[in-house]
Amino acid sequence: MNPTWASSFLRAATPYTARCRQVIHYEGRPTTAVYFVERGRIKCTSTASDGRELLLYEFGAGEFIGLIEALNGTRAVGTAIATETSNLKCVRNEQFRNLVADDPELASKLVRVLAQQLKTAYERSTDLAYESLEWRVLRTLSKLACESDGACVVERSLSINELASMVAASRTRVSLVVQDLIRRGRLSRVAGRFVLNSKPQSDTALPR
Repeated sequence: MNPTWASSFLRAATPYTARCRQVIHYEGRPTTAVYFVERGRIKCTSTASDGRELLLYEFGAGEFIGLIEALNGTRAVGTAIATETSNLKCVRNEQFRNLVADDPELASKLVRVLAQQLKTAYERSTDLAYESLEWRVLRTLSKLACESDGACVVERSLSINELASMVAASRTRVSLVVQDLIRRGRLSRVAGRFVLNSKPQSDTALPR
């Protein structure tokens, strides 16, 4: 984030450290503050009617958490949890609304941030509606992977439960898909890390 346009937020913000697995706010409950991620990762999840945890969004360095709730005065759309120890800056909701009202540049930039979040949410809902589970697994891993010695490696260790949350499917279904991809040579798993032997190009070649 460019500190120039958000200087008023950063000046008013209080440092906050979220430990790994610490909950920042709960789904369906009022939020108290807007957070800016300086370092670390925060996931926002929702619980489906069948009890599955669905991943709504992941926030990394340079991103804001709780914008919609603070601006609309609504309850949290999901549960925000730190997936690693994270350094945050936070501003209480009422103070944040005052900052936005007094700083047109901050307000303008935050509209763009919200637009990007909505675009991401739309793309995710489209994937869930139209793409096969195999494609969703491959594309999710592809987005997380980095090039390393000619291979695409997901640098962080990712459990089947976490992957299932990301693709909005049950652990059993995702486990079966992963096993099939490994059997067919599309995917490997080395020391708990996924390795893509080839990146997905188009869903037309994938069975539904």
